[in-house]
Amino acid sequence: MPSICLQHGFDLSLLSPTGERHAVIMLTSGNPRMAGGVPTQALNRAEYLNSVGISTTIICRGSHEWSGFQLVNDVDVLAVSPRDFKLGKWISQQWFHPLLANGQREALEQLHKVKPINFIVFIDSQCALAAVPFGKAHGVPTAHSIQGTALMPAVLPALLKRQSLKWERYAFEQADYSLPASLTLLGEYEQAFGKARKFEVLYNAIDDIFQPVDRGDRPIARFGFVGRLERDKRPLAMIEATKQIEVPSHWRFRIIGEGSLRPQIVDEIKDHPYRDQFELSDGFVSSRAELAREYGAMDCLVWSSEVEGLGVAPAEAMATGLPVIGPNIVPGRELLGEGYPAFADVDDFATIATRMQEVASDARLADECRRRGLAIAAKFRPQVTMTRLAEIIRNGGL
Repeated sequence: MPSICLQHGFDLSLLSPTGERHAVIMLTSGNPRMAGGVPTQALNRAEYLNSVGISTTIICRGSHEWSGFQLVNDVDVLAVSPRDFKLGKWISQQWFHPLLANGQREALEQLHKVKPINFIVFIDSQCALAAVPFGKAHGVPTAHSIQGTALMPAVLPALLKRQSLKWERYAFEQADYSLPASLTLLGEYEQAFGKARKFEVLYNAIDDIFQPVDRGDRPIARFGFVGRLERDKRPLAMIEATKQIEVPSHWRFRIIGEGSLRPQIVDEIKDHPYRDQFELSDGFVSSRAELAREYGAMDCLVWSSEVEGLGVAPAEAMATGLPVIGPNIVPGRELLGEGYPAFADVDDFATIATRMQEVASDARLADECRRRGLAIAAKFRPQVTMTRLAEIIRNGGL
C-alpha cells in the first residue's frame, strides 16, 4: 500500500539510540509544539522516560508545515500528516483526519523495523485504531491513558462525538491496560462501557520547572487564564465575570492560549468596558520556561473549564504558589478537594467575579488556597507519577 504519510515515508536515520526498552507515546489531538494538556503530557512523559533509560518516541498529528521526523526537547517525534489535505480545516481545528490512524500505523511499522517497540501508551482514543492492531500483530503491550473527551458534555460536534465514542469503547475494551488520568475519568468509562479489566489511576505529571515563586507582598491584582481557546475551556469566563463588577484600575487580566474562539475573544475585549486592562497572548506558550514565567507574573489563575480530565494547567499554577479559582465540576472537586474555598460554577459569572474579589481582598483566603495548592501539586511531580509509569513499561504491564 502506498504511503499516506510523507512522500517517501519517515527519515529515521537520526533516531536516538535504543535504551533498555523502547516505548511509544501516541496522540492525535495535537503535537508537542502546542501547549495544552495532552501534548504537554506526552512530552513530559517522554522526557522523563528518556531520563531513566527508557528510549521514548512520540507519534502525533502533524500539520501542513510540520511533519516527518522532528526532535523536540531531545525527544524523537514522528509527526504524521496524511497527504490529502482537503480536510485540512479539521486538522487546524484540532479535529481528526479520517486517514490519520492509517498514517500512524505506518509510522509504527516503519519505526518498529528500525527500533523495535516494547510498549505503547496512547493518550487519544483514535490512536487505538493503529496501536491495538499493531500491538496484537507484533506482541507489543498497549495501554490506554484515558482522557475521555467524548464522554464529557457536548463539546464535540454531534457526528464527531458519535464516532469518538466508538473509538473510546474500542480503546477501553481492546487495549491491554487502562491508565486513567483520574478517578473521575475511570468512573466515566466504567459507567459507559462496563468494569475496567486491568487498570491503575496514573495522574498526569507536571514539570519540575514549575516551582514556588516569591511574589513578595504585592497585592493580588493580576489574573490569568491558560488553556485552549475553545468553548469547553470557557476562556470567555473571565471577560464576562469582569462585566459584573466595578474593576479596580490596578487589576490586569491575561489570556494565554490558542483556538477557534480567538476572533470572538478579540472582539469581546475590544468592546469590554475595561478593555485597556486585558491582554491576549499571541498564541500558545510552548516553552515551559516561558510558561513558568507567565505563572510567576500572575497573582491568581481563573480555571473555568466546563470539561476537564483533571487539569494540568491548574496543577502547574498551584506548583508556583498561585491561588486558583476552580470550576465546581467533578474533576475540579477531585483535583482541588471537597471544601476548597474558591469554587464557582462555570457559567455563574457573578460568582466568578465575587471569588476574584474575595481572593484579592482576603489575605487569609489567598494563603489557604496557596497552601492547599502546593500540597496538591506535590502529587503531580514526575518522581511520583512517572516513576510508576516507568515501572509498568519495564514490567511489560500491570
